[in-house]
Amino acid sequence: MDFSDIEVLVGSGTIDSFIGEKIVGRAMAGSQVPFYVCDLDEVCEKHLRWRNLLPRATPFYAVKCNDTPAVLRTLAALGTGFDCASKREMELVLSLGVSPDRIIYAHTTKPASHLRHARASGVDTMTFDCEDELDKIATFHPKVVDRSEPMFQAVVWGPTCAAVDRLQDALLPKLRVGDWLLSDDMGAYTVVMATHFNGFEKAEVYAVLSAQGWEKLKFCESFKDSAHVE
Repeated sequence: MDFSDIEVLVGSGTIDSFIGEKIVGRAMAGSQVPFYVCDLDEVCEKHLRWRNLLPRATPFYAVKCNDTPAVLRTLAALGTGFDCASKREMELVLSLGVSPDRIIYAHTTKPASHLRHARASGVDTMTFDCEDELDKIATFHPKVVDRSEPMFQAVVWGPTCAAVDRLQDALLPKLRVGDWLLSDDMGAYTVVMATHFNGFEKAEVYAVLSAQGWEKLKFCESFKDSAHVE
């Protein structure tokens, strides 16, 4: 692990003297850019105090608090765990050589792509705050319990709140936020009865034709008369 960016105070050096030297150096260089001094002795002391007073409780440092590389490397060397809230934070901690079992993926709403990254990286411990989030984890992370899919009688409505926006009665499994509903043969008037009520956009229509159907259509006399066919 690279600690080259950590300056070790030798002899009678103190934090105060180090700060003084930095201020003098900035003044001589004509710089007024502010700076931070991170006292890693405090980091080490607090970590060791935790382990001494709570030996059965493993600390997990929230990377969002301070992701300065020197802080993370010091904590990694001390053996702490890490609380990561995103793909980037997981990548950052894993790049230090920390094993995935020392990482908790903790965020209120986890993007599917970040869950996939956790899965690929072997990060298997995470938190959830609601049933929908647990369902999402179960969908995108492999280490979950099997779940049955009971069916429920439901009414499918569009988003507009208009009375005519009742689409169909259906028997559906339990759905999750973000699921898509696919329905064959919606029936006559489905498109023309759609409404812009409440300012909502109508569903787009994508017309598709198989290659075989296209070849048949090209040889229809009326099609030849109305279109350029190559």
